[in-house]
Amino acid sequence: MKAKRLFSVALLMLGICSVAFAQKRADIMLSDRSILSCDLANINYMEVVEGAGEGELDGVWYLGWLFSGTATKKDVNGTETIVFTAGPKMTWLTPTKETTYYLTYGENGALAGESFTIQVNPTSTKVTYKILEMADSLLVLKQGTKRYFFYNTRDAAIYAPQPTGNYAPAPNANTGDLSVSDLSDDSFTPVITPKGRRNARYGADTEASNKRVDIRLKDNSIISCPMDAFNYLEVVERAGEGELDGLWYLGWKRYLSNGTEKFSHSNGTEFLVFTGGPRMKWIKPASEQYYDLTYSENGANPGEIFYGVREGNTSRIKFQIFAMEKDLLVIVQGNYRYYFYPSREAAKVATQPSGYYLRAQYGTPDNLWASNLKGGYSGSTKTPMGKHFEKFAAATDEDKAWLADPNNQPDLSYHELSGSWSAKTINLYPFGSPVPADINQHGIGDCSMCAVFASFAYIYPEWIKTIIVPNNSNTLFTIHMFDPMGNPIDVIVDNKMYSQQVTGKNGVFCWTSIMEKALMKWETRFRCNKIGGIGTEHAAPPFTGNGTSYSFNWGDYLYNAEYPLIVDYALSHGMISVGGFHESGVMMGDLESVTGHAFTVMYADEGSDYLFVMRNPWGNEPSSGSTASNRTDGKLKIPDDHSKLRLVDFRLVFPGEQMAQYKKENLRGYTPPRFRPMYMDLNPSDEMLRMYNVKDYKPIPVPVGKKLTDFVDE
Repeated sequence: MKAKRLFSVALLMLGICSVAFAQKRADIMLSDRSILSCDLANINYMEVVEGAGEGELDGVWYLGWLFSGTATKKDVNGTETIVFTAGPKMTWLTPTKETTYYLTYGENGALAGESFTIQVNPTSTKVTYKILEMADSLLVLKQGTKRYFFYNTRDAAIYAPQPTGNYAPAPNANTGDLSVSDLSDDSFTPVITPKGRRNARYGADTEASNKRVDIRLKDNSIISCPMDAFNYLEVVERAGEGELDGLWYLGWKRYLSNGTEKFSHSNGTEFLVFTGGPRMKWIKPASEQYYDLTYSENGANPGEIFYGVREGNTSRIKFQIFAMEKDLLVIVQGNYRYYFYPSREAAKVATQPSGYYLRAQYGTPDNLWASNLKGGYSGSTKTPMGKHFEKFAAATDEDKAWLADPNNQPDLSYHELSGSWSAKTINLYPFGSPVPADINQHGIGDCSMCAVFASFAYIYPEWIKTIIVPNNSNTLFTIHMFDPMGNPIDVIVDNKMYSQQVTGKNGVFCWTSIMEKALMKWETRFRCNKIGGIGTEHAAPPFTGNGTSYSFNWGDYLYNAEYPLIVDYALSHGMISVGGFHESGVMMGDLESVTGHAFTVMYADEGSDYLFVMRNPWGNEPSSGSTASNRTDGKLKIPDDHSKLRLVDFRLVFPGEQMAQYKKENLRGYTPPRFRPMYMDLNPSDEMLRMYNVKDYKPIPVPVGKKLTDFVDE
C-alpha cells in the first residue's frame, strides 16, 4: 500500500507529544461543518492513502451483519473493517488482526453481480467473492455460504437492523426488508457506478479526489475522510472531571407553540463540542458560537444547572441538564429542550422522544427513591413482618415448643415434595465465612429464598453467624427467627437433610441448607407459604423481622443511568436486593436471563463496563472451571443497554434493626471464591431446567483441545 504515514514527528508538530495523551483529543473539522473526533491515546497512526482506481471498490466499510447459510446470523456491530485502496488491495481488520489482500476484478469491474478474487500474495490460493449489492452506504459480499453486510460508517453498522430479503433470508425477522435508501444520506440518491463508489457523506466523486486521510485507531478501527473534505485538525483539551465533554449532535428540539408541545427533527446538522476550560462550541449550519462555562458545585449531573457566557458578551445564559446517558444528552435552555446524540448517524435515526424521555432524569439515588417510580409497597401497620403476615397469629407456647423440638421435621407433603430426611455431614461455612457461593439451588422451586440468602451473605455475612447456633457436634442447630407478628422465636433443626435442598459448592450441606430447612419447618407450623414459589418479601421476614419492601417493575419508564441509582440506594441502605427478568434467553455477560426466576442484585466489579450484577442462585461456573481470572458463580453482568435493562425488575426489602451493626463496610462487587468444581457446579440440575423451561444453561465452554482440569484452581 503506497501511503504516507504521519507518525510522532507530525504529531509533535501539532503540539500533541508535549502533553498527556489521555487528556486530549483530535477534532477534525470537515468541509460540511461536521467533526470527526477521537482521543489521542487511541490513535495508532494517520496515513494519506491513494484511493482505488476506476471500476474498483474503494473506501472504508464496517461489517454490521454476517450470515452463514440461511440460519446462522451474527450481529458484528462494526467491530470488523475492510479498507480498499489502490493496487488494488483490500485490508481486513479485526480487533486483533490485520490482513492485506491483492484483488483481481473481472473485465466489468466492481459491479453488483460481478465477482472478484483475493489472495495474500500473487502465488497464494485465490478466494472468490461476489458483489451482491453495492451503493453509497451498503456493500453486500458473498463468499461461499457467507453473506457479509458492510456499511459506510461504524454507526451505520451498529444501528443497522437485521437484514432480510433476497440476500439474507430470516423468516422470523420483523424488521422488514432492508432497503438501500434506509441507510443513505438524505442529500444523495444511491448510485452504483463502475467508477468506484460515490462518497455519500461528502459528495466527492472518486474522479474528483483520489486521496483520503485514514486514522488508524488502536482497536484496528479507522476514521476516514477524503482529502478535499479535510478542513483542519485541532488538538483540544478534554473537559475535566464533572464537566460535559465530547461531541453531541442535535437530533430533536422540543418547544412550545401557542401552548402546544412541538418537536422538530434536526438530523444532526447542529452539534455541541465540549472541551477543557471548560468551553462549549455550538456549531450550526451557518454559524459557530463559543461559550465559557461555569458549573455548580455538583458538576455536570442530571438536574444541575450550568451557565455559559458567549464570546464577546458578558451576560450569562442559563442551561440545565435534563438527562444525560452515554448515548443521550438533553439540555434545556429557555423554552427549548434539545436532544443530543453521540454521533450524526444516531441523531439522524433517532425517533421522536416519548415516554420517559419527556421527564427529567433523576441524578441521585435519594431523589430517585423519593419519586413515585417505585411501587409494590408491602409494609403493614399491624406487623413489622409485612401485610402478607397480617392474617397469621403470633406463636403460641405450643408453636414454640414444636419448633424447638429437633425431632419435628418439616412436612414435605405440605410443601408438595416427595422423599425423606436423612442424616448428613454439615460443613457450616465451607469458605470460612458465609459467601453467595454457598447458595446453589437444585430441586426445590424456592429461587427467591435462595436469592435472599445470597443477599444475606453478600451484605451481612457476620450477622448470619449470630442467628445460627450449632451444638458441639454440628448435628443440632438453633436458628433465631421471628413469628408472623414479628416476635423473636427459636427454630431448632437437626442434620437430617432432603436430597433436593440448596447446598454449597460440590453439593456440601452448609448454613444455607440449615436455614432452608428452618424456613420449611417454620412454614410447616405457621402455613403462611409453601417453600416452592415463596416470594422475596415473604422469605426474608422470618429471619430479619422486617417485611417492608418496594418494587420497581420492568418496562420503558427508567433511564439507563437510573438503574444503578436504584441498586446503589438499596445496597447502601442494606436492603435485601432481589431482581428478575421479563424475558428468557437474553445474554447478560456470560449467562442468559431466565424469566420467572429470582436473582441477587449486587454491585458491578470495580472498573467494569457493565452497570450491576444479578447472581443466579444456580451458581453455575464456566466449563473452564473456577480460576482467578475466570469465575462466574452465576453472575449475570447487566450492560448499559436499554433493550436489556427494560427487562429487569427489582424487589427490595428493608433489613431488620438488629442487622445494622453487621452490615459489611465499603460494599463492592462480588468476587467468587476459588474451589474445585464438580459437574453439579457447572450445570443446573435437570429439575431446574425443566422447572424454568430452559433447554440448556452454561457459561463459556471449554476451549477445543483443553480439559476441565487445565483451568481449575487447587
